[in-house]
Amino acid sequence: MPIPSHAEETELSRMLYHHAETRLQYVRTALEAAAPALAIAAESLLATCLAGQRVYLCPQPGTEALAEHTASLLLRGMVQPRPGLPVVLLRPLPEEGAVCMQQIGSLAAPGDTLLAFNGPRTDGLKGLIDTARLHDMRLILLGGPVSKEVASHLQENDLVIQLDTPCPTSLHEAALAAVHTLCDALDHRLLGLA
Repeated sequence: MPIPSHAEETELSRMLYHHAETRLQYVRTALEAAAPALAIAAESLLATCLAGQRVYLCPQPGTEALAEHTASLLLRGMVQPRPGLPVVLLRPLPEEGAVCMQQIGSLAAPGDTLLAFNGPRTDGLKGLIDTARLHDMRLILLGGPVSKEVASHLQENDLVIQLDTPCPTSLHEAALAAVHTLCDALDHRLLGLA
């Protein structure tokens, strides 16, 4: 394979820089719009943990890695090491399909929080919302825009952190940045840094 010339390399560099700038702008815009909801989510998660309740992380199809990363940050801390928070990362059982309703039903207690990650597919999300309601859990939904059908199941006290971006890759990047922002805010509150 021939080595690109300096002129070709410069053109490629410009194209990559422009592409990166565009994607970063998508993420920046999504986070700016979601900032008030992220602040409420941080306070809600903190209140749940300080009250001795649990936070259940429930990934939807396509968000498993994001949920794992979030669990890791909540357990070990992001700013500096600290005691882990009472976080449970749920995995769908084979007979449960895409959601973890049966596990929530057997583990959750009133006052616990369900942090659900909304991916491009919303299979079973309505049932998950109903399950959280049935067990008197606080619901936080983080991800892309929700359909009208899913939105019709939400109630006023449910928190939706909606990240609206024009493409799936920038949605993933925005969701990762939102999780980092959320965990950073929690650590600063827990460690007395803010």
